[in-house]
Amino acid sequence: MDGGTSEPVVTPRDDAVKKRQRRANKVRSAWISFVGRIVAQFVGSAATIVLGLILLQKHSASEAMWHKATAAPTTEARVQPVKTAPIEPASVAVLPLRGFLADRSSSSLADRMVDALTSELAQIPELHVASLTSAIHAAQRTQSAGEIASTLGVHYIVEGSVVRTNGSVRVMVRLVDAERDEHVWAHQYEQRGTNLVAIEDRIARAAAEDIGQVLISEADAPSTTDDADALSASANLGVVARAR
Repeated sequence: MDGGTSEPVVTPRDDAVKKRQRRANKVRSAWISFVGRIVAQFVGSAATIVLGLILLQKHSASEAMWHKATAAPTTEARVQPVKTAPIEPASVAVLPLRGFLADRSSSSLADRMVDALTSELAQIPELHVASLTSAIHAAQRTQSAGEIASTLGVHYIVEGSVVRTNGSVRVMVRLVDAERDEHVWAHQYEQRGTNLVAIEDRIARAAAEDIGQVLISEADAPSTTDDADALSASANLGVVARAR
């Protein structure tokens, strides 16, 4: 017998077993790699969702704080006068006139009269006239005369009524000193006719001329108690005038 070491004999069966093992190892490695990719994608998606929720929560908190910070100034601004500059003596706002009639024609006439009167007053250089839109908005808030005037930044307000009956248009106009909450002047204008546009123009022109004279006289007059009493006394005469 030969005393040297003999090499192991590899049979076909052993070779087949090794091939199956290698194949099994490759399959196992493929599954491990596949499962690893799935887990990595799941973890990445979960992290993205969590990060998105955190950012959304921070954004919502920031927005809530912004609304809370800005809500108070906005509410406060609603009750504050829109003008902070000193109120000019010869300043006025025309409030909506009341219309008295069964149908809507009197209300429409009153609206047009307010527009016409505001436009006529605005043409007087010495006067400061609040815009029609602001005056209507202030009047709709049902404030007192002083609050309306303070909001609009004017010293006086014009109020009144319009009545259309039996072919006649009657317009009552009153000038109110908002600081004292007193009527300082009043005129009633009456015009007959069927041409409402012409009637509106004549009444608005006449009323604006009269109101302008009162306001300019008051602005030029010394601010003494005697002068104020004299103006108030003259206003109490209740002059009634026809439109020129």
